[in-house]
Amino acid sequence: SEGTQVIAVLDPPGVAAVVGLGGKVVVVGLAEGAADGQVREGDRAPQPIHAAVTAEERPPIALTVRAGRSKRWAVDAAAPVREIAVLAPPVARVALDGGRLRVEGLRAGITWAALALADGGIEVVALIVGS
Repeated sequence: SEGTQVIAVLDPPGVAAVVGLGGKVVVVGLAEGAADGQVREGDRAPQPIHAAVTAEERPPIALTVRAGRSKRWAVDAAAPVREIAVLAPPVARVALDGGRLRVEGLRAGITWAALALADGGIEVVALIVGS
């Protein structure tokens, strides 16, 4: 993704992650719980951050692909996807391909992709890469 780099350290790990997306700092909830830490956007001074993640009302959308393969999915979102940030780029790569998401599995694992929509909304999908 383009734009200002965002770096965050949260403790305990695995509760939430922080990415720069659509010109915003976005916190993605990964597991129920709370985490505290620091976030730095570009050259700005680090700022404290507290993330409280509650249980999902509905299960997240999960896209599955095998390592070394790619698949395309239609995006069922309120608006077109404008930007994508993958939390663990070594696991999967995601790109827009003719209005669809093209997910390439790089190595076995699970990660998340945050999608910035044209209307300012954000969708998050789980990416499961099998071996």
